[in-house]
Amino acid sequence: MLIFLTILLFFTLFLNLRFNSSISVNIIKSILSFGFTTYFITELLSLMNNLNLYGIIISWLVVSIILIFLIFKTKSKIDLFCFLKKIKCFTVTQKIYFIIICLIFLLILFQGIIYPPNNWDSLTYHMSRIMYWLGNENLNHFPTHILRHLYQPPFAEYIIMHVNVLQGNDYFSNSIQLLFLVFCLFPLNEILNVFGVGRSSKLISYLFCITTPSVLLQASTTKNDIVCAFFILTSILFLYKCYKESTLSNYLFLGISIGLGMLTKGTFYIFLFPALLIFLFFLVKQMLLEMKFKPILYGLLSVFILSIINIGHFSRNYAVNNHILNIDEVENNMYSNQEMNFAFFSSNLLKNIGLHMGYPINNIYEDVIHDLHQEIDVSIDDPKLNYNNSKYSTPLNYETHEDLVPNTFHFLLLLITSLCLILYSFYKKEYKSLIPLIILILQIFIFCIYLKWQPWHTRLHIPMFIIGTIIIGQFLNITKKTIYILPLILIISLNFCFYFTYNSLRPIKTDLKYTKDINIKDERLLKYFSNQLPLFEDYNEIINLMNEDKPKIVGLTLSDWEYPLFNSYYYDKISLKSINVNNVTKKISQDDSNLDVLILNLNVPEYIFKGKKYTNMTKSNKYIWYYK
Repeated sequence: MLIFLTILLFFTLFLNLRFNSSISVNIIKSILSFGFTTYFITELLSLMNNLNLYGIIISWLVVSIILIFLIFKTKSKIDLFCFLKKIKCFTVTQKIYFIIICLIFLLILFQGIIYPPNNWDSLTYHMSRIMYWLGNENLNHFPTHILRHLYQPPFAEYIIMHVNVLQGNDYFSNSIQLLFLVFCLFPLNEILNVFGVGRSSKLISYLFCITTPSVLLQASTTKNDIVCAFFILTSILFLYKCYKESTLSNYLFLGISIGLGMLTKGTFYIFLFPALLIFLFFLVKQMLLEMKFKPILYGLLSVFILSIINIGHFSRNYAVNNHILNIDEVENNMYSNQEMNFAFFSSNLLKNIGLHMGYPINNIYEDVIHDLHQEIDVSIDDPKLNYNNSKYSTPLNYETHEDLVPNTFHFLLLLITSLCLILYSFYKKEYKSLIPLIILILQIFIFCIYLKWQPWHTRLHIPMFIIGTIIIGQFLNITKKTIYILPLILIISLNFCFYFTYNSLRPIKTDLKYTKDINIKDERLLKYFSNQLPLFEDYNEIINLMNEDKPKIVGLTLSDWEYPLFNSYYYDKISLKSINVNNVTKKISQDDSNLDVLILNLNVPEYIFKGKKYTNMTKSNKYIWYYK
């Protein structure tokens, strides 16, 4: 029942926050307030070395009591049935769209609960870093073989940690991304309102958004691209609102939006920069024409807030290697382009487009892209442009893995609607309606210029497809042709059914042509290993031994997949210590002198560590071994 404490806080914030704004804006401000509260509690408990079950429970109880007191004091009056009244005004067709959207969300919710976190990144660092924090009872950096534990922005994991600790398990871990996908619809609604998009067009564009294959597949994971997309949308919305109404409230929430976005994912900087650039252009023009300089003062407030939100994470990174965004120069250079020219940019652009050229056009595009690379005289597998010497290939037929899935239909639809919108805007001379498209194009350019191509870049494209929802809404609002809409609804609905049913790692129906060899009826522990089923036996044996021994301090030499060993320790504290670390984090001090057990990627009869002998209890294992 403790999980409902988090939900109670959200609704309490919504009831208490009374602004002269639309319902959507009030909800957005409530979500941002909830996000800031989560950040504040996490960092405060960390400073007190009290980041544990009791600290989290007490913090949320105190916050809830304060908010309830403020609600009664201000005598807030909110019509709880305002949404139902709005839905009652929908046409029959609009109600059908709304029901489809709700059904899709419920199905993804079910999928995310019935399956545990089981993608590679979740088991390597998204979830395992939480277990380190809880074991240390703070967010301080620690020696680790997996650098992403430390330098990757942690906000999405903050929320997952609070939910899991209050719940005592990870059943709702995958639901955080889904929750933020729902949240994305509110800033999308407000931005579409700016361009006068009608209700039916909005609902269809929402369907476009949530049925995008990479979006719907990632919505049942513990990754963070959808969370990042939400903060990009809210930042764009409040940039616009700050331009239209230079109020303290707008700049306050702009600072929170940008701050939490920076604390969520590194790609946030890439995706926000074009919107920020356009905003500054119009703002400076407005200030010079109207001689209003209040935005400068309020802007400093936004900068102060976003700095405060990120100062903890930045300072922890800086203490390791004098860099606020990364702690290892070699790993940082693996992701970013060190050299760029027009030919290299063209190669990156073509290869990123190629990630969405799935069946039935993948083979055609394969020939085209190789021919084009010969024309520009660039190797398609040039290590200067490809992450970790990755080899380029277009998607497989019927790819359903969340990291590799192409958004073929959605990409082509977005491309066609963008071209139509450009022609329409120039014909009508309504150039401001092109601003969302200009932002999207600039995002694509900066993305291709800065980041090396990766085979799994599809997941990083998610915010751009969600922003593309705005363009779809604008186009639908222009056409208003049922002859176009009905086939569109049918295609995206069938698209959802296929990818939902044959999700590679979390299938509803197992088919080895599309999915891993995992079944919805399998035991929950086995489902963690969808990506690497051969590991299950080793992990299962070690977990059984740990349940018998009940160790308090565990030494580790694993370079990935730590989390499945510790997924049940949210109520029972366990301290994790990475040993024999040979990277930049080895200089971070830790007390590893009295380890109860060791879990190593080394198979020897006995292991001596700090003068203490540990005996191998799992000699027949193939991948990892347990010593005590």
